[in-house]
Amino acid sequence: MYRLRFEFFFLGIYCLMDTWVSIKLVIGYLVTAGWRNGSRNNPDSIWITHCPAFRGMQESFPDSCILRGMIRSQFLLFSAVLLILYSCNSSKNEISDVSAELSSVPLPLDVQAHRGGRGRYPENTLSAFAWSREIGVDTWEMDAALTSDGIPVLSHDPFLKGSLVRDENGDFLEKDIRIADLTLDELKHFQVGEIQPGIRYKERFPNQHSSSESIPSLDEVFRLAQEFGGNVRFNIEIKTYPPYPEWTLGWETVTDTVISVIKEHDMEERTTVQSFDWRTLARIKELYPEMRISCLTVKNFKHGNDSYNLQIGQSGPSPWLAGFDADDYGSVAELVSAFGADVYSPYYKELSSSEIKAAQSLGLEIVTWTVNDKNKMRLLIDEGVNGIISDYPDILIEVSGNNASNR
Repeated sequence: MYRLRFEFFFLGIYCLMDTWVSIKLVIGYLVTAGWRNGSRNNPDSIWITHCPAFRGMQESFPDSCILRGMIRSQFLLFSAVLLILYSCNSSKNEISDVSAELSSVPLPLDVQAHRGGRGRYPENTLSAFAWSREIGVDTWEMDAALTSDGIPVLSHDPFLKGSLVRDENGDFLEKDIRIADLTLDELKHFQVGEIQPGIRYKERFPNQHSSSESIPSLDEVFRLAQEFGGNVRFNIEIKTYPPYPEWTLGWETVTDTVISVIKEHDMEERTTVQSFDWRTLARIKELYPEMRISCLTVKNFKHGNDSYNLQIGQSGPSPWLAGFDADDYGSVAELVSAFGADVYSPYYKELSSSEIKAAQSLGLEIVTWTVNDKNKMRLLIDEGVNGIISDYPDILIEVSGNNASNR
C-alpha cells in the first residue's frame, strides 16, 4: 500500500503543473483508492468481476486470496498509472497548445512618425510632434544636427536649404547655410513650416499643413514630451557624413553632445539612437552601453558620386561602417548582428521575408523606413517587422490597428 502511495506521489510531482492537472490527479487517486478498498473488502468487487476478461481469469485460477490479490493489485496499479499518465499527457498538450497560441500573437507594432509625420505637418517641427502625439504614435523619429555653440537641433540636412527655410523677412533662402556655422540664437531667426511652392518636394507632400515656427532644439522636443506626459519614445538619428567631415562639427562631438542632452532629461530608457554613420554607434556602444542603438542601412543610395552606407561589392570596408565590411557577411542582418546593434533598420525596398526571419533569429528588432503605401504597410506587418517609420503615421495606425493611446 505504501509503495503504491509513493508511486502516486512521484507521478503527482510530475503532473502538478497547473490547477486542472491537480484536479484530475486528485480524482484519479480517490477513484483508484476506492477500487483498491472495494477489492480488498469484497473479493467479487464490481470493478473486477464485471469485467469478463478478469472474471475469466479468476475462474481459471485456484481460489487463492494471494493470487487473486496479486491480480487485483496489478490491475489497480496499472489502471492508476494509466490514468495519471493520461492526465500528464493531456496537460502537456494543453500547455503546448496555449504556448503555440501565445507565440502566434504578434507583438504591438512600433508606429514611428518620420520627422514627426512630414506627410501631414512640416518635418522636424514641434507642431509635427504635437500632432503625432495626439493621434497616438509610439515613437517620434527625428534628425539631429549641432550648432556652432554645441546645441543639438532638429534638421535632416547639415545645411539650411531654400526649399524649407525662410529668412526673417519670410523669403526662402537663396543659398545654403551650414548649421555648424550658426549659434542657436542665430538659428532661431530663421523660419520653417512650409515647403517652397513650385518645387518637386512640394509635390511629394501636397497635403502638408503650413506653419511658421523656428527650428527646435532637442531640449525643446524633450520638454514638449514632458508637457504631454505619457511614454512616447524617441528615435534620434545622428547626421554625420564620413566622406564629408566638413559638413558638420566632429562626429565624436556631435555624438557626445546628443547623448548628454538625452541624459540631462533622463530619457535613456525611452530613446534609441540611429545612424548611417556607424562610427557614432560604435562610440555609443563603448562609452554609453546603456543606450539602445539602431543600424540604418541602405544599399543603393548615393551622395553625389559616392555610394552611401553599405557599399556592397566595393573594395575594402565602407567608411560608414566603423571598420566593418558588408562583403564579409552572408546577409546585412548578420553584419548588423556582428556589429552588436539592438535594432536593424533597413530601407523597406531592400527587405525580404528571409532577411526578416534571419534578423529575428539573431535577436534583432527590425524597424524599416520609410513606408507610406498602405499595401506595403500590410505586407511588412504580416511579415512580422517590429516597427515601421512612416511619413503618414495616421495611415499606419489605421492599417495596423495599433494606437499607443489605446494601450
